[in-house]
Amino acid sequence: MLLAALLPDCPFPLPDLEISGLKLDSRKIATGDAFIAVPGAEVDGRDYIQPAIAAGASVVLADMDQWTHGELEGVPLIGVPNLATEISHIAGRFYQQPDSEIRLIGVTGTNGKTTVSHLVAQLWQALEPTAAVLGTLGSGVLPVLLPETNTTPDAVTVQQRLASFVAEGAKTVAMEVSSHALVQARVEALHFDTLIATNVTRDHLDYHGNMENYVAAKARLFTDFPARVRILNADDALVAAWGNADDHWYSMNSSKIGEKNTLVASDISYTNSGTRMVLHWHEQQISVVSPLLGDFNVANLLAALLSPLASGFSLTFAAALVPQLQSVAGRMETFTAPNKPLVLVDYAHTPDALEQVLLAARRHCSGKLWCVFGCGGDRDRGKRPQMGEVASRLADHAVVTDDNPRTEAPETIIKDIISGMPNGSVYTAMPGRAKAVRETIVNANENDVVVCAGKGHETYQVIGTKVHDYDERALVAEILGGSQ
Repeated sequence: MLLAALLPDCPFPLPDLEISGLKLDSRKIATGDAFIAVPGAEVDGRDYIQPAIAAGASVVLADMDQWTHGELEGVPLIGVPNLATEISHIAGRFYQQPDSEIRLIGVTGTNGKTTVSHLVAQLWQALEPTAAVLGTLGSGVLPVLLPETNTTPDAVTVQQRLASFVAEGAKTVAMEVSSHALVQARVEALHFDTLIATNVTRDHLDYHGNMENYVAAKARLFTDFPARVRILNADDALVAAWGNADDHWYSMNSSKIGEKNTLVASDISYTNSGTRMVLHWHEQQISVVSPLLGDFNVANLLAALLSPLASGFSLTFAAALVPQLQSVAGRMETFTAPNKPLVLVDYAHTPDALEQVLLAARRHCSGKLWCVFGCGGDRDRGKRPQMGEVASRLADHAVVTDDNPRTEAPETIIKDIISGMPNGSVYTAMPGRAKAVRETIVNANENDVVVCAGKGHETYQVIGTKVHDYDERALVAEILGGSQ
């Protein structure tokens, strides 16, 4: 694509250059690429302009206060104002606006984004194949996913992934939209067909500074991005404030049965193999059994089901798909073996998520409820005592261990967590996550439930500045003898 087509608002003539690719990382430059140099959270891309040129960049687009043009070592250097917010638009033009070719569904919220996006993709895969996902567990056309570094990739990668999905025949893409992505304009040029909001609770305050900023970041998806369908959780006060009478809502409050455009679950009951409920939508009601465990997965299911319902599919048609929906790796994932405790592996790493997981686990526990968890180092310290309080209140025995300690001493993080536990709490402090998981499962009885919270699908642990292999799902399966 010609450079001029990428920058239609440029006020001066541009060189007649054919651009073969867009790169934000100078180490990934190939001959003919445009290097996009913007300041980031940790490094400033403008410090790597010369290495990018040496690697073969044909042009450099650099963040500047105003439009400028010049040359460096014979390579055009174009200054672009507010370049960080323009990257999504530039990449959209380069990849031929792939969002216009698909039903793009954006999911935001503190907890539930991954599960909801995967359930949405599974539903549309059954209704109108093919469907793809983009988020925490990776990206790809179902069922094959490739790993991603971030929940929502950078603005160039997002557009590139969407273009790949279009090329593979996808009709629907369900993507997670993180608060970081909304602040950093990674999805700025996207046109969403449907938006879904799950809930908002404390998370990422190390980045956003306070809850007000965090909530505002999440709310951007509903204030700044028009969509044909908007789906919100009526049971979450912060999320509900973003909606209006024309939106679609979901609730587990039976008093909302019959309200306009509201999907409600009532008569909810739980077993070790799933959850039974009655769905209410307009004048219809249907009893369904979901293989997913926990109250929060009822909410996640409702959010996902509203996507086809709001597009005209009947409740009867959508409800028939519920038994086929599969849980997501590392999200209330169950591991069992004869004469062994039930083990649940979940990604819960916020106070609210941990509370929801433990409440759900208690429903399936006839013995003692154990909770193995930690908190990340170099991150929001304020949530550590809050998670300690939740674990001590809802579990019979809390085992406080490492998560990703990063450059903090694990003992310091554990001490912060324990500071939130009231006197008399039953807990064990055990640095070394693998050891903590193993000893807890070995010491638990067959009627007990062990919740391993915080790592979920992840296959690594960050200790110091090094990334170590650590797959909690594989470890649990090995401890239980390979049964799942």
